[in-house]
Formats: sequence, structure tokens, C-alpha cells
Amino acid sequence: MDAELPSHLILDYNLPIISGFELLTEIKAHRRYQHIPVGVYSNSIYPKHKEECLEGGACAYLTKSSTAQGLRNDMKLLLSHCL
Repeated sequence: MDAELPSHLILDYNLPIISGFELLTEIKAHRRYQHIPVGVYSNSIYPKHKEECLEGGACAYLTKSSTAQGLRNDMKLLLSHCL
């Protein structure tokens, strides 16, 4: 494993220039990055977005909570799926 690389990544589906799914696809297409677990944490509730991310190699897809406690719980759940 490359010490300069992150141990895992968390993306938002709704990124400003490309979608989180497009970035996930780019990450998983490069051999150097394929081993990095990628979770998607987004406000997008569309089932198609979740489906394509999971099929594209995301370890988890969670919809953002609206409270601080929800955020803490979401991060614990997201990390448990991606570690």
C-alpha cells in the first residue's frame, strides 16, 4: 500500500464539476487507487444514484442527516461499511 494515499475516501454525489459517481468511476479505473474504500455521503435520495454508486464500487451510500447527532451516527455507519 502507498503511504501517500488516504486509507479511505468519502464523496458527495452532487459535486460541482463532475458527479461523485463519475469521480468514483475514475478512482476505481486506476490500479493505484482501486484498493481505497470509497463511501458516498450525499443529499441525493434518488435510488438510481445509490444503485450506480454501489455497482460502481462504493462500499456504502448514505443520505445526509439533518442533525448533528445524525451526522455522527452516519459517519460511524459509513466508516463501519468502508473499513
